[in-house]
Amino acid sequence: ISVIDICEVDGNYFCVGRIGDNGLIANYDGNQWNILKKVTPATLYSILLKKDGKLIICGTYGNLIEINDNTDFTRKTNLSIKDDFYSLTEFNGVVYIGSACGLYKFHENEITKVKVHEEIDSNLVFKVDCTENILWIFTNKLVGRYDGVSWRIFDHPDNKEYQKISLTVSANEKCPKSGYWYTVAKLNSRD
Repeated sequence: ISVIDICEVDGNYFCVGRIGDNGLIANYDGNQWNILKKVTPATLYSILLKKDGKLIICGTYGNLIEINDNTDFTRKTNLSIKDDFYSLTEFNGVVYIGSACGLYKFHENEITKVKVHEEIDSNLVFKVDCTENILWIFTNKLVGRYDGVSWRIFDHPDNKEYQKISLTVSANEKCPKSGYWYTVAKLNSRD
């Protein structure tokens, strides 16, 4: 059993993940954990309590599943979506989904791809999150900030790619830059 995400609803806990060859949805009712009926073979990555009180779950192969009050499951996507879904958040009444190929939104029982930025729209959005006024999306290289009107894109501070400049000079050539130089002809050299 792999538990990947957990959510609390009025003292009950729901978790999602993977169990054997199937997606895992389990519920803790205050006394014990119960594994709910099999819904999909896909790994389930994120669970979100929406403002309307319903739970929504996402996972691989475009799985977006809603749990109603009585633990009935409704699949919200069709089988034509093949992208893996990794993260959920609700912003301004719309559920946003971070996927292997950009950002999706789920609103009024429709799922659509969101055009954010050319470097994000076909890349992994591994995390979506929000505050009251801002939607955040995270990729390996970029961070997106949406205020409900427009997007701002930033370099991801933890994954800044630093370019290493490697200067080489052949024997008897003038060094183009002052400083210490190493030679491959002598071990542990510094001239």
